[in-house]
Amino acid sequence: MATAIQTDWLQKIRDGEMIDSAEMAYFVEKLNKVDPAKGESKQIFSARDVALVLFGTAETKGVYALCDSNAIGHIDVGTGTKRKCMFTRYAIYEFLRGRCADQSQFKRI
Repeated sequence: MATAIQTDWLQKIRDGEMIDSAEMAYFVEKLNKVDPAKGESKQIFSARDVALVLFGTAETKGVYALCDSNAIGHIDVGTGTKRKCMFTRYAIYEFLRGRCADQSQFKRI
């Protein structure tokens, strides 16, 4: 049963149903280029990957600030004092959906 749920979610990603603005589509395209061999099938991203997509730099301070403020879903797999956060594609999409707004939506009055 879990396989069917995961398959449905992956199909929604492939069909573009989870992308609800032009701005989000821009970042999703960058996300798919993190590992060109895997493309949209890549599901787990490092903090460095997310920083490159969101900020255009490998500096992860901004990403960890988002983690600290609970703005983006993540899992910390680091050991001891070494921090290492990992992000699912779904968590990144949810973050983008909350932050990206297509300006055309606001002109429909």
